[in-house]
Amino acid sequence: MVGDHLHATHDVLVYTPVSWWGQAWWVWPEFFVGTLAAVGSAGLLARGAAASKRRLVADLVFFCGAYAYTSFAPWDRPDVTTAVLTGAFVVRVLAEDRPVWMLPHALLLALVGPLCEAALSAAGTFHYVHPDLLGVPRWLPGIYLAAGLASAELALQLRQSRSAPSA
Repeated sequence: MVGDHLHATHDVLVYTPVSWWGQAWWVWPEFFVGTLAAVGSAGLLARGAAASKRRLVADLVFFCGAYAYTSFAPWDRPDVTTAVLTGAFVVRVLAEDRPVWMLPHALLLALVGPLCEAALSAAGTFHYVHPDLLGVPRWLPGIYLAAGLASAELALQLRQSRSAPSA
């Protein structure tokens, strides 16, 4: 939510109408449902790996960093922003011992997330100030790649906590 607020207050996107904190009223419930969908879909795949709190924290920092970076990145250099986000994703994937299923999960979110945002934008609920593909910026999948890693790790954490013996 803070990342989206940064987008709304740094001329990355504009909500129609604005109701609170630079955002429309439906943004908070939409992010809640989106988070449930991302973690839930990852939970369906979560197999064969131990959860890592350190990896979860690093993935959440990466996700927040991607949001912050895109709030301040030069709008006229979308290819640079795309390269930075994609490069950071590749480094995060290669730097950690991750289960194979996390990569397709992140790639699926990077496809579905921007398509959902394109549909919302086409419906007139908000618009990006500098879109370049289907009403969204070309760097947007990079944020969803980061969300894919964080949601997958969170799904592992939840699975591990449910299967842990009670004291």
